[in-house]
Amino acid sequence: GGGGGGGGTAKKKKRSALTSSGGAAAPAAATTTAAAAAAAAAVATAAASMPTITSGLPFRQGVPLSVVEAVQFNMCKFGIAFVLDVFARGRRGTHALPAWVAHVRALLSDSLPTCAWILDSYSLQPDLLTRTLWRCPVDGIRSATVSFLSHALTCLAPFERAHYAEAGRRFRRRARERRQAANAYRHQHKQYVHAVREYEQQQQLQQQQQ
Repeated sequence: GGGGGGGGTAKKKKRSALTSSGGAAAPAAATTTAAAAAAAAAVATAAASMPTITSGLPFRQGVPLSVVEAVQFNMCKFGIAFVLDVFARGRRGTHALPAWVAHVRALLSDSLPTCAWILDSYSLQPDLLTRTLWRCPVDGIRSATVSFLSHALTCLAPFERAHYAEAGRRFRRRARERRQAANAYRHQHKQYVHAVREYEQQQQLQQQQQ
């Protein structure tokens, strides 16, 4: 009787162990599914933030990032935001800033999309450069900004140097078009002022004749 009871107890323990392992497998599967969904969302977000310009890099031509590239992209963006936003708002803890800068630079070396993103962000939003470089009171943040931008340029240069000449031509052409538009506006303004003066003179002559 005792042996039978012991056998029943062993079977119950075995069934409970199987049940508990199955219960642990369900949350693990759910976690894996959530991680896959988060990675897919990161891919979509990262791909949407990449501008389509002339370049030899695939993501510059609108090719979506892979899951690994998207994760690296988001990690590096978080590190940059943490350094430039958190450390800029407090003078305490700045002793850890050099370690964070070195870590973010290492992330930039492994993520060309992030290098392109930070350069594009500072190019399209000049207030970022003003806020983190010219007006920031923390010396470490100003040094970190220069370090990030120069390192991003260094990482991208081997892949985009061949397109610098074309980008320069586009820039000069747009600058020339802006100058032509400004000159045309000034010429039209002068004609308008001249016409207004002639009209006022005619009105004065008519009043004097009357």
